[in-house]
Amino acid sequence: MSGIEKSIKDGTSKDYSKTTKGNLTLIEDMKRGKSSSIWKGHFNDSHVLVKILNESDPDDWCNELRIYSLPLMRHPSLPKFYTNIDRFDENIPIERCFIIEYGQNGSLQSFLKANTFDWSKMCKIYDSLAQGLAFLHTEFRNESRVKPSIAHCDLCSSNIVIKADGETCMICDFQSAVPFLSGTNSATVSNRLKSIRYLAPEILDNTINLRQLECSLKQADIYALGLIFWEIATRCVDLYQGIDALRYKLPFEHELCVEPTFEQMKSLKRSANVGIMILKPD
Repeated sequence: MSGIEKSIKDGTSKDYSKTTKGNLTLIEDMKRGKSSSIWKGHFNDSHVLVKILNESDPDDWCNELRIYSLPLMRHPSLPKFYTNIDRFDENIPIERCFIIEYGQNGSLQSFLKANTFDWSKMCKIYDSLAQGLAFLHTEFRNESRVKPSIAHCDLCSSNIVIKADGETCMICDFQSAVPFLSGTNSATVSNRLKSIRYLAPEILDNTINLRQLECSLKQADIYALGLIFWEIATRCVDLYQGIDALRYKLPFEHELCVEPTFEQMKSLKRSANVGIMILKPD
């Protein structure tokens, strides 16, 4: 049990909102997951996100820290990485955390639920997302420093945050991300169950091409990006020609539900593929 989880169980979580180390202050407990807890904080006169390791499942947290710490990982569509802390305070059981840029408008998913926009703004959001994913997928070299190409492997609207301008996206949550260096054929892929509704059919059916793993995982990212683009388009008022925009829904929410099972998604996408094959001209 992590320090924060123990404090909540003991009814003392309020104390952590006053926890400080140097220029970092924890302000608000925003989300607690299997491998980490996410806090809003204040660091060097800026609001930040603080991701704190849960001791029960360190691997995904450590993988995300490794991705953020790679050389040349700077792009407007990625959160800025500030630093990581191995030991927060001798008197407080928070062992490891890292600090990244805060998105003032929250996740893309929550932003879409609360807002509609015109064609111009939709295109700016599209452009920001596409540029961010293209940057991840591309290897960059600067003398001895190398940023490998990276497959995100868990791209979804809840893993994207929106900056204060309401147009610039930041792709985040790299717990499942896989880096690839040119000239190498090996990679470690997380077996953590990802956002099921965004999984490409070949992953659901376990038919992904392992001989070309880098290409296959990047293609799966593009599939997820297409679903996110659909989510964004449903909130563009210019596409409704004078009628009210529809209520926000997740991909396949109409066909299934808010939290579909792995087998439900697999069956739905298999049926969709069969329908495409039937309609395909000879």
